[in-house]
Amino acid sequence: MRRLPIVSIFALFAIVGAARVDIDLINETIRDLLHFKSSDPNITAFHRSSHALTEHMKDLYRIFLDEDSNEDGNLVRAIEPAVGKFEGQEVLVFDVDGFDAHESIMRAELHFYLRRRDAFSSRRSRQIRAKSICVNEYCRQQTLKKIRASGDEEYKVIWDATKSVFDSYHLDAKQAVFRITREHSKMRPYSEMIRKSTPFLVIYSKVNHTLDTKQVIQQTEQTKRKRRDLGNEDLREYYTYNSIPLDNDEREPVRRKSGKKNSLSEEMSSEDVWQGFGEETSREERERKANEELANDVRVVLLQNKNRCHKEGTLVSLKHFGWDKFVMEPKTIETSFCKGKCAKPMLASGKASNHAMLQSLFAAEPVCCAPTNLKSLNFLYRDEKGRTVIRNYSKMLIGSCSCL
Repeated sequence: MRRLPIVSIFALFAIVGAARVDIDLINETIRDLLHFKSSDPNITAFHRSSHALTEHMKDLYRIFLDEDSNEDGNLVRAIEPAVGKFEGQEVLVFDVDGFDAHESIMRAELHFYLRRRDAFSSRRSRQIRAKSICVNEYCRQQTLKKIRASGDEEYKVIWDATKSVFDSYHLDAKQAVFRITREHSKMRPYSEMIRKSTPFLVIYSKVNHTLDTKQVIQQTEQTKRKRRDLGNEDLREYYTYNSIPLDNDEREPVRRKSGKKNSLSEEMSSEDVWQGFGEETSREERERKANEELANDVRVVLLQNKNRCHKEGTLVSLKHFGWDKFVMEPKTIETSFCKGKCAKPMLASGKASNHAMLQSLFAAEPVCCAPTNLKSLNFLYRDEKGRTVIRNYSKMLIGSCSCL
């Protein structure tokens, strides 16, 4: 199925002024962005993720926000283990089923925190070993190599698990299995180890993140048909919201300067019934003064700001649609678009490109108000299997608008 350009997401419900947008359409858009199979986010409950895993993913999410991307990929998953047994010994089992089609595994890390933090932590960390367990005939066991951690490296051990996860993915395995041991001593039961040392697997991938607008619309219509078949047409409402300016560079209103009066009428009292009597002014002079006053009127300046090229849109609350149970960040999604007119000819004081300046002089077609830069939309959420996920959609949000 052909995937449409990612920037078309807000063409689904971009609006001008007050408008009503179908809740089903918004729900299906969010579902597609999060790669959920179910249209209803209220059907699943998860156990609480460990504090270590949550804080690690929050730190990664902040990096995505600061850098607007990540060199290790645009999709990161953090997976907590279950305890299993292989050949009579306990192992950590990580669910790697349901990955995206054509996903490229870039890197994988196995994290492990030491239970006690004291002067001997560094020596204990050197005694910890980890190896992957092969559960089919096409792979082999591998001893994992340690990666030097930064900051709390004395209390934390990280292993490179890229090869093991890569093999599991390409062999269509649904699980990645690891065994952690300590040199010269026996490990505690794995259930206790999970509770106190909070091991988790972090997988970095690259995916073709695009929004399938055709699929979203089809799913929306299918949801409506199901509701009609069940006789529940009135259960869904429309989401009504207003389009507002989202620019941060609004011009200050021009106000009348205080100080010396500019005309005889301003010097006189408003109660003087003879005000202006005997004053001789030409028609041109009266029109000039009227235009000056109109130009200094705050209402006119605000109207001019509204009509000029700017970014406009709305903030859609994820909590309003029930997705806050899954999505930790962001709380809202900005659905913005560029709106307004470009002057002809254009002034050099604006943010217009040189092309727009030239076009405003000679071309018959008007200069377009369009995005000058696009930003990423990043999600930090838990998927349908309870895994903590970061998804990065590049060039999804409008940074600013200008005449191009």
